[in-house]
Amino acid sequence: MRRGPALLAALGLLLVAVGGVLVAGADGVEQVVSGGRSQPPAAQAYTSTLTLAFDDAVVWTRVHLTGLALAVTGALLLAGLGGWVLGRRGP
Repeated sequence: MRRGPALLAALGLLLVAVGGVLVAGADGVEQVVSGGRSQPPAAQAYTSTLTLAFDDAVVWTRVHLTGLALAVTGALLLAGLGGWVLGRRGP
């Protein structure tokens, strides 16, 4: 009967680790930005402008969101297991 909490703890740690790896590795994945142009128009081939915009936008891909969901699920599993273990100890 002691194997159950240990397996749940291992599963929670695995989910957190896999989620972290997915979020860290997702930066190399091609990102889709809506409303942006990737190629400048041909008529402006020899003009150069610099436009800086700091709108604090973060581009999230599906891989980022999947990794975040796995990490949060693992953390919730570990928190629930920790509360269960502390509750069984008694006062």
